[in-house]
Amino acid sequence: MSRILQRAALVAALALLVAPAMAQAQGVGVGLKGGLLYSTFDFDGIDDVIDSKAGWQAGIFFGGNRPGTVGVMGELNFLSKNGEEGGEDIKLYYVQVPVLLRVNFGSRDLDGVAGYVVAGPNFDIKIGDDAGDFSIVDEYEGFDIGLTAGAGVELSRFILEARGTWGFRNIAKDFMASDLKTRSFALLAGIRFN
Repeated sequence: MSRILQRAALVAALALLVAPAMAQAQGVGVGLKGGLLYSTFDFDGIDDVIDSKAGWQAGIFFGGNRPGTVGVMGELNFLSKNGEEGGEDIKLYYVQVPVLLRVNFGSRDLDGVAGYVVAGPNFDIKIGDDAGDFSIVDEYEGFDIGLTAGAGVELSRFILEARGTWGFRNIAKDFMASDLKTRSFALLAGIRFN
């Protein structure tokens, strides 16, 4: 667990150092977002094997073409997808890289109010897990790919967003009984630097 936090802290520190420099580039939006992440673990349509618990998401975003109508937005996020099985906590830690098409509507002024919708693929790389001693799944796959879609509003430089993520891959390694896929819902708040 401490290695996970050390890696996350290192990447976060690098992102915070790079963000102000990127914010100086004209038209390239840069900011931070984070919030509550609620994940479900679905065994082939049976979603009560692992109970859902609240986790978190935090990261940096860039792009999005806020003054335009359509743009591409990339993100680097840290996720904690949490659940519970038989009274034991399950925590899966990921670095997530979504590449999202963003459609903006409302004010084009960076100090105005605007809404947006986003959609695109996400790539999740597992950086750690804590699954208890008696978990039904012994080991979790290190990579997942999925679809992210959501909507948000920007008031000046402040952001509120809701999004869903649907994992496509079986994340239960060597588990023959059925596929285990994740779905997540996030409520995020953030700030845009430029």
